[in-house]
Amino acid sequence: MIRPASFLPLLSDFKSWFLKNRLGFFSGLFSFVVIITFIDITLSRNAAVRNLKAELAQLTAVLNQTGLDIAWDRLEFNNIFFYPLVEAENLRLYNLRGTHLWSYGIQKISARPNLFNARHVNFVISGDMHLQYDSLSRAVQAQTAGWQLEFSKDGQFEELELQFDDTDIKDTAKIKTVIAAVRRLHNVTRGPVLLPSLEGHLEISDTTLNGLLDYPLGAEIERIYLKANLMGELPLKDTIILDGEKWLHNGGFIEIPSLNVSWKPLLMVGNGSISFDENFSPVITIQTSSTAFLNLLDDLQKNEFLDRKGVFVANILLNAKAFKLHEDDKYLTVTTPISYRDKTLAIENVTVKTFQTGSAQ
Repeated sequence: MIRPASFLPLLSDFKSWFLKNRLGFFSGLFSFVVIITFIDITLSRNAAVRNLKAELAQLTAVLNQTGLDIAWDRLEFNNIFFYPLVEAENLRLYNLRGTHLWSYGIQKISARPNLFNARHVNFVISGDMHLQYDSLSRAVQAQTAGWQLEFSKDGQFEELELQFDDTDIKDTAKIKTVIAAVRRLHNVTRGPVLLPSLEGHLEISDTTLNGLLDYPLGAEIERIYLKANLMGELPLKDTIILDGEKWLHNGGFIEIPSLNVSWKPLLMVGNGSISFDENFSPVITIQTSSTAFLNLLDDLQKNEFLDRKGVFVANILLNAKAFKLHEDDKYLTVTTPISYRDKTLAIENVTVKTFQTGSAQ
């Protein structure tokens, strides 16, 4: 049997040593903790680099399958603690084919992981951005711009949030805030019930349009907000076409639970859905309630954006059910369905615009 008293000399020796070497003991302990933390951070950064490379490869494949591509002049990954996780210069997103060619360019972007959670990566945009549509070119500057990307423990996408503050699109508009977010939902489909797999939000606040442009309504757009849910699970196992066919076959569509537009005098709220036909062309249906919608139709028709005959018929139907919420209201309120299918825009099931091939999809 080991007697407790037999440990007393050892404890006494350790106490004597500790009192003489306290500084060295704590220095060694601190160094040990720092080394373990550094190793953990390095391993986490290695995992983050692998996740980013895998996501970039998958993103490029999906973009190519949809007629888009991404390019850069310099792309560098780094797992050293003091350096950004990834840096890219002159990053460009552009379409490969179509009636109109467009591109979006970023001068420089860098990413760093969260110190205590390497699965959470922060991207920061520095320098100017650039928009190109055919021969039309616009420089874009933002006071702050970037996004946050989060992965799960097994390296799967979890959440993406983009934010641009005080954005100036040269000769076009100034926007106070743009926030877009997408997050993965872990719903399990049970029986015939179709649940959302992705949830998305878009909010654009305090936009001032350039006075040189020809636009309807006023120059100030107070708020545009859209919430959308991807209903059903998109497999992402084969090509985007095959995965999309499986998703559609299983009843997949995009739900729009909320749409809000405050572009005075227009005030609009709505909800609806986006489905797709056998050619993957969108079928959009939105039920709206709005104030000053009749004025918007007139402005768009005067600008020759909408068909005059279609607007004339739609106005007859809308005026028959329009009303004033309050007796002293200047503008009428009306509820109406708005739909888009086969390159035609309809209001009250009356076609008011037919788009040419390549102008709208």
